[in-house]
Amino acid sequence: MNLRRLALVGGILLVGAGGAMLLRIPYFYYHSNHVGHQLLKESSQLNPTHTGAVATATTEATDKQVNAKPPKELLGRVYIPALQLKAPLVEGTADTQLAVGVGHLKTSVMPGKDGTSVIAAHNATWFRHINKLKTGAKIDVLTKTGLQTFEVTKHKVVRTGSPVYNSSNPTIVLETCYPTNALYLTPYRLLVYGKWVSSSPIGTAPTNHSGSGSGSTGASTANSTGGLPNGANLPSISDSVTTQYTTNIPQRIVKQGITLTTNSLPMGELVYSGTPSSKFTQSNSPLSASAAAVRLYLAMVHASSHKDTQALNQLLPATLSTNPFLGVNLKQIHYLHNFTVTLDVQGKALQKMTAVTAVKVNGLSYDITVHYQVQQSSVSISGFVVKKR
Repeated sequence: MNLRRLALVGGILLVGAGGAMLLRIPYFYYHSNHVGHQLLKESSQLNPTHTGAVATATTEATDKQVNAKPPKELLGRVYIPALQLKAPLVEGTADTQLAVGVGHLKTSVMPGKDGTSVIAAHNATWFRHINKLKTGAKIDVLTKTGLQTFEVTKHKVVRTGSPVYNSSNPTIVLETCYPTNALYLTPYRLLVYGKWVSSSPIGTAPTNHSGSGSGSTGASTANSTGGLPNGANLPSISDSVTTQYTTNIPQRIVKQGITLTTNSLPMGELVYSGTPSSKFTQSNSPLSASAAAVRLYLAMVHASSHKDTQALNQLLPATLSTNPFLGVNLKQIHYLHNFTVTLDVQGKALQKMTAVTAVKVNGLSYDITVHYQVQQSSVSISGFVVKKR
């Protein structure tokens, strides 16, 4: 096969978990997952099939990406029967687009065309379980031009900035941050490669592909949805909207910059408890919930640092007997443990959340546990436990 470098700055899109931001937090939450503070630079001047084009790893986000408008319609759907995944497909890989669905990299070919088509998503959303896909598992991509079926050929874990090669044959690459339970700031990316198998016309339903595997049953929920009849429109964006969780944080705290750039929060980790359905774990809901947990925690730290009693009373259910952050400069807070967020989910319903970490402040070490209550789509802190080590 004639391989040519796919001219994608940043070594394709290198994304992870994250979301657009309530004011500033969600934006950086997304931003931190794109090549560890770096985003793919989409350049119309680069030829995706140009021989010898070299991907670089240090390109910052462009205004085009940061300010990109949310998509108004879906490009199609991506079905992975072995994962029971049905994900909305949008054109583009900017933050606002990846908040809606999995994104087709504009500088790569459309699925089914000669060349490498790159489909990316955050690992805390639709691509949470693509690491489980086995060789031979099927990937269906449904667009207005028809149904394209691919077969998984290999997995590859690469460092940020590694080049992805174009192909003379129709190929697909699914890309997300690695490990898949990381929340942000991961230097590795998981690439799942697939070869083109077949093409079907509009009106063809995604195939069950029973037995093609990830270790699961291989059963597909996509089959029941059917394909697109001739002349029909693709599902609307509203069909793909998942729960967006909100927080109530004083604006003066938000304006201080409660982002990962102004805090030394370490690597995040996403864990599940309860019996979450694949419709929840493979959607944008976990990302939105985790972002809410991070926002509230950082807001509490900032309010404590500034001794803002009024804000603390709004954020916390009770006054803390021990508050290691009170009056402390943010630069004096050192983390000893990952910031691990556990989502307790029953089916598609988020019941509650917990976040744990450990810090060292002024020579003393503390274990921190934050409990969150969830009322419909509103998230708040229900308990903040500090234990001296």
